[in-house]
Order: sequence, then C-alpha cells, then structure tokens
Amino acid sequence: MPVKIRQLISRSPTQWVKGWLRVLGPPFIALTIVVSLLGAAIVSRNAHLDLRLWILSALSLVLIHFGTSSLNDYFDFRSGTDNINQTPTPLSGGSRVIQEGMLSPQALLAGGSLFIAIGSSIGIYLAMLKGWPIFLLGIIGVFLAVGYVHPKVNLSKRGLGEFAVAVSFGPIMLSGVYYVQTQAVDLNVILIGCLMGLLAGCTLWINEIPDYEADKTTGKTNWVVRLGKKKASYVYVAWLFLIYFFSLILITNNILPKFSWIVLATLIFSIRSARVALRNYNEVEKLLPANALTIALTLTYGILLTIAFLIPQS
Repeated sequence: MPVKIRQLISRSPTQWVKGWLRVLGPPFIALTIVVSLLGAAIVSRNAHLDLRLWILSALSLVLIHFGTSSLNDYFDFRSGTDNINQTPTPLSGGSRVIQEGMLSPQALLAGGSLFIAIGSSIGIYLAMLKGWPIFLLGIIGVFLAVGYVHPKVNLSKRGLGEFAVAVSFGPIMLSGVYYVQTQAVDLNVILIGCLMGLLAGCTLWINEIPDYEADKTTGKTNWVVRLGKKKASYVYVAWLFLIYFFSLILITNNILPKFSWIVLATLIFSIRSARVALRNYNEVEKLLPANALTIALTLTYGILLTIAFLIPQS
C-alpha cells in the first residue's frame, strides 16, 4: 500500500521536529564525528588535508549513521523489542518516538532509507574521485550498518552485532576517511581504527544491559542476552582493560604519538563506570551512571587522541 504524506508527518509539526532531533541526536552520532576528526588529524600530521573532501566524507558517514539509527528504531518497533521494554533510559531502549506518537513507523522507515541513500551516493561520488577501495569500504560499512538492524540479516541476533559496530565505527570508518585523503591503506590507521572500534563496542555492550529483558523476550540474542547480566558486567570490565592494554601497545610501538599518554586521563571514567557496572548490573536506574560514563569515556578518549595527533612532532 502506498505511503501517504500524512503518515510521515505527525499531527504536530513541532512534535515531528522534536522527534527527529531525538532520533538523530544519540551520543553515537557524536562518535562518528569524533572518528572523522581523528582521521583528519592523522592525515594532517604528515600530509595536506583537503577540507572539502573531508567534509564530504564526514557527511556521508553521519548520514548513513542517521539512517541506521532511524531503521533501528523502526525494526525494534516491528519486532516488539522497544514496545515491551519496561526499563527504557535516555541512553538505551530506543528513542521512543514511535511509542510516544512523535513519529510514525513509516516516517522512520522512509527517513532512514533516504539518509542511507544520500550518504551512499556521496560515498559513490568519492569513490569515483579517489578509487574503488572507497566503494569497497562503503559496501562493507553499509552492509554492517543495515545488517545490524534488518530482520533478514539480524547480525545482533546471530551474535555478531557487537562485532559489526566495532568494525564499522573503527577500522572501516577511520580507513575510509584516511583513504579519501591519501589513496593509501595504512596498517597503523587500521590498528588505530581497531582501538576506536573497541571503544564503540564497549559503549554498545553496556547499553545492552538495561535492554536485557526486552531483547531476551523478543529473541534479540546479542551477547549480553547470551551471557546474562552478571557475566556481561564482568566482560564489560575486561573490555575496558583491553582498551587501555591495546592503547599501551600502540603507544610503546610508536603507532600512536608520544603525547597519546593523555588518553590515560579517561581512566577516571573507566574506574568509576566499572565499579557501578559490577555493583548495579541488575538495577537499571543505578546502572545508568555507568552508561553515561562509558559514553563520556569514548568521546573524551577520541578527542584527546585527536589532540595528540595535532600536537607538532618535536
């Protein structure tokens, strides 16, 4: 049945605008921007940064991310996951715009598809300018992004959701920004991308804990559901340890610049969030500070690492 315009816009234009801002405003969007900025900093350390190409790269990534967020809400509505979630928080459980009547399901489906189409078109344009590897990275990135939420692929249900997010936000995204500027594949950039992927995956992991009951009921068998909340909280702490262990390896091997030691300042977030997660994995309201601290950790880490690359080499 054709979708009518009135199905895409809620009765109140103000509610419609507020609804889209809520869908498109999660902290993960900020992470996309931070990774794009990190890519620019890495390039500018040794080469000229083409600002126009960087803006197009970042815009493509942000639009595809916008689209994925929209489709995630749509498919979680269709599966019933967000509908039965009794413990939604500002950082988990979806944007709730459908449940609160701010946007229609059709609006999210149409908007998400449009965002991904426009973002992919920009990616194709960049591939035509700078080479087929960009197209290949784009295909992989879009597949992982859409496959994470689409019920026919459902990477999350297959236990690959956390991996998909880590790869998308890490090596795929950072390598794409870097290749557009340099037309080169760099192992060091891939390793730094893996580090950012660990941060993104860790953020997703802690945000899955409050959704445990709803995800389990609807068969969204991510790794938190498979392990249970208690074991998942221990894995979360191990994940935090791995982030810093990998960081030290990259710093001591000169893959990260020497000023990257400033990222250790984020330990203040990690230690606090680890304590909260281990004590309160079974109480959503008390766990919420750990969710917020992990997001703060991820964004602050990315910003500090970007600054480290911008500090002139001695």
